[in-house]
Amino acid sequence: MSKKNIKVINKKSFQAFAARWAKTLPPARPAKEDIIIYRKLFNQYKNRTGKTKLLILGATPELRDLPASLKFDVTVVDFNIEMIRALTPLRKTKSKEKVIVSWWQKIPLKDHYDIVAGDVAVNMLDKKDIPALFKRINFLLAPGGVFIHRDAFYNAKKKVGAKKAIKAWRQHKIDIGDFRWLIELYSQYKSYNPKTGVDSKTLLYKNVHKMYEQGLLTKAELDQFGVFNDNVKITILTQPAWQKLYSKFFNLVKCVKPKGHIFCQDLPVCVYKRNN
Repeated sequence: MSKKNIKVINKKSFQAFAARWAKTLPPARPAKEDIIIYRKLFNQYKNRTGKTKLLILGATPELRDLPASLKFDVTVVDFNIEMIRALTPLRKTKSKEKVIVSWWQKIPLKDHYDIVAGDVAVNMLDKKDIPALFKRINFLLAPGGVFIHRDAFYNAKKKVGAKKAIKAWRQHKIDIGDFRWLIELYSQYKSYNPKTGVDSKTLLYKNVHKMYEQGLLTKAELDQFGVFNDNVKITILTQPAWQKLYSKFFNLVKCVKPKGHIFCQDLPVCVYKRNN
C-alpha cells in the first residue's frame, strides 16, 4: 500500500465528523429511499456468473452495509484510514471488506470491478480533479461493469425565501437536512456560488449565524447547525454541466429519482457505463 501523496489528518477530526454524520439527515446523508434504490441497482447489475466485485468510494456506512446481505466481494477506498475507522461503528451490519488508503483519482489497483459505487462522492472533489477520477473508474470497471452514483445537481430555476424555509422547518414540513439544502443553494443566504459551482460549508455556517443575528433563527435553532461546521467545499453543477463531464468517459444508462424528501429531483442515483 503506497502512502505517497496521502494527506495525514488528525484522528480527532474524523471522530468529530462521525459524530456529525450520526446526526446528519438526508439529503446530505442517504435516505432509506436512496438505499432501496442502491439495493435494487446492485442486484440488477451484479455478476451473474461469479461473485460480484464491488468498489466503494468513501466510507459511507449505509453504502457499506448493503453488500453484506448480497455477499459481494467489497473493497472500500478513502484517502485516510481514520475516516474509515471513525465511520465503521455507525454501520448496522458486520461484513468483511478490503480497505485501500488512496486518493480516489489515484487508486493503486489493477483489479477490475463489476460495480464501482459512491454516494455524492464525485461532488466532494474539486472540478479539475473529476476527469482524473472518471478516467480511473473507467480503468477499474470490468467489461460490462457500471458506475452507480448519487449525484447532487443544482437547479438554476429554483429559489426560496429564507423566512418561508424557516416556517416550513418549524412546522415540521421539512427536516433540518432539507432546510439546510434550501438555505445553502437557493436562498438569499446561500453559500453556493453558481459561477464556480462550489458550495462552501464555512460560508454556510457564517450565513446561519447572520440569520441568527438578524433574528430569523432562535439560539436553539442555531445550535442545531453546529454539527455542520466542517469547513468542506463541494462541487455542485447543473445536470447538463454534470452530463457534459460524464459524457467524456461514460454513457448514461439511467437516473432513478427517489421519493422521501423534497430534493428527489436534484439527487438521483445514476448508472453509467464506459463509453469505450
